[in-house]
Amino acid sequence: MIYKISIITVSKNNLKGLFNTYNSLIRQNNFQFEWIVIDGASTDGTSAWFSNSTFPFKVKYVSEEDSGIYDAMNKGVKLCEGKYVLFLNSGDILYDINVIGKIIGTINDLPNVELILAGFSYCGRNRLSRPLWWRYWSLPTSHQSIIYKKSIFAEFSFNINFRFAGDYDHFLRIYPLINNFLRVRYITSINEKYGSDAYINKVMDEYELSLSSYLSVFLAVPLIFLKRGYIKLRLFVSNSL
Repeated sequence: MIYKISIITVSKNNLKGLFNTYNSLIRQNNFQFEWIVIDGASTDGTSAWFSNSTFPFKVKYVSEEDSGIYDAMNKGVKLCEGKYVLFLNSGDILYDINVIGKIIGTINDLPNVELILAGFSYCGRNRLSRPLWWRYWSLPTSHQSIIYKKSIFAEFSFNINFRFAGDYDHFLRIYPLINNFLRVRYITSINEKYGSDAYINKVMDEYELSLSSYLSVFLAVPLIFLKRGYIKLRLFVSNSL
């Protein structure tokens, strides 16, 4: 069977989150996908669950040490058989039962599309993808709602030296070579609360490093300065509520 989509889930000691992700997959009304789970040598029973379970779709499970989320994501891509790749981290779930069907419908209608930017839901709020110029500020959408043509990764993998902003760095590097972007108005994922807010200074340092390699430093540094201020204000308001 030729799979349209490979769904890659990275996990470490998050069996509860994996259950949530899996339950959203088995509720799909279209099973034309494979599920690839890259587990960072978990000790919480994850391996036993995979060994003792049967699945209604193809599953590939790898459990071994890695050097971080982007290393694990690269490992997942190497195992893909699908033409397109969707990253759905453990604990993240598909928005509704029609997500896979909608993505496949889009791919069938536009077989040359290389990157699909969908919307996502976070903390109870639905957000559609932003225009492409938003890349100067952040990703146009969350990486859990970007559907990549697998061929992109033949030349560009995630930089494993990043801990937080590898997906942003990857987007900036592939953007100049992508000819067929598509923004769709449907939501694909409900994302768990981000843990990176606790490391906001390190996150911003990585954003600045990535943006400075894409733009002139004279443009990148002021943009990151504004973004640091915005993020700190957002966190202050959030913590005050």
